[in-house]
Amino acid sequence: MGRDIVHKQSFDEPGKRQFLMDTMEICDLFDENTGTGTVLGIMLHRPDIEEIEINESAFEGMNNLQFLAVYSNSLCIPKGKFLVEVIMRQSKLEKLWEGIKPLQCLKRMDLSHSEDLKEIPDLSKATNLEELDLYCCSGFLKLTNSIGNATKLKRLNLSGCWLLKELPFSIGNATNLQFLNLYCCTSLEELPSSIGLLINLEELELSCCDKLVTLPSIKNLHKLPVLNMSDCKELEVLPTNINLDSLTEIALGGCTRLKTFPNISTNIKELRLGYTAIEEVPLSINSWSFLYRLDMSECRNLKEFPYVPDSIVELELSKTGIEEVPPWIENLIHLCKLIMYGCKKLNNISPNVSKLENLEFLGLSIFWH
Repeated sequence: MGRDIVHKQSFDEPGKRQFLMDTMEICDLFDENTGTGTVLGIMLHRPDIEEIEINESAFEGMNNLQFLAVYSNSLCIPKGKFLVEVIMRQSKLEKLWEGIKPLQCLKRMDLSHSEDLKEIPDLSKATNLEELDLYCCSGFLKLTNSIGNATKLKRLNLSGCWLLKELPFSIGNATNLQFLNLYCCTSLEELPSSIGLLINLEELELSCCDKLVTLPSIKNLHKLPVLNMSDCKELEVLPTNINLDSLTEIALGGCTRLKTFPNISTNIKELRLGYTAIEEVPLSINSWSFLYRLDMSECRNLKEFPYVPDSIVELELSKTGIEEVPPWIENLIHLCKLIMYGCKKLNNISPNVSKLENLEFLGLSIFWH
């Protein structure tokens, strides 16, 4: 129905319609340069074509173009100053354009799965950009310094950019950023201290950043509820005494070099520390009155039962070096699950475990795969 209505706008001259979706008509329009200011949106879906030859002049007449979606391997970018969205997933391009384009209206750029893309162009004029998606751009090398000009940027997805080694310091200027995904940026060696200026950040995904050694101060990220740095195998230290009221969950499982307990916030509800090198849990954890789940499975250097608060509901301590379940365990009145499979050094279990009225599951077998 929608296509019929659009087609009726101009039967014989596609370049005078508002939206173009027919592949042959779009290709003819590009070949003949017949686009006009009437055209607002183009959706070209030809992933089977290796390369589409388009002259840059093909876009000159389409000065009101707002939406450009291309599912193919090659396309020149128009100069249209009214362009709002650029969607070029799975392209074969290494770069988009040279120089600075007048892209004041651009709000969304999706280049995900463009495996040959090495860099994005200067975004100095893209001051209204809200979303930049570079998911699985595995050949991507460098984020432009001009990203700091995108002060309205809300979402930045760099997950799967395996070759990306650093972020520019100017990223700290994007103070409206809410979502930053760096999952599996396996070459990322450090984060700029300006990350701490992203005061509106609500999601920071850093898991599987294999070469990341430390984390800058995040004490000003007062909207951040979750910090996920799971499987950051080189991570050694974290900032301390930050005490973010918003931070309720920390995931550090698989950070095999992490030896120091993350004393980041007393408002934590869930703490995942499995497969780390942590040797002891500070007594101060007893004041973490919101903590309901602690996972320290496979922390083989841990020898003492952690002095957790009575708010704890789930406690996972399998394959640790813990030698005793202490008598004070009876104080954990909310404990529902205690798992200590494979604790081969465990030689004393207090009978006070039987006083835990809410305990639903108790796993103490030394045989655990």
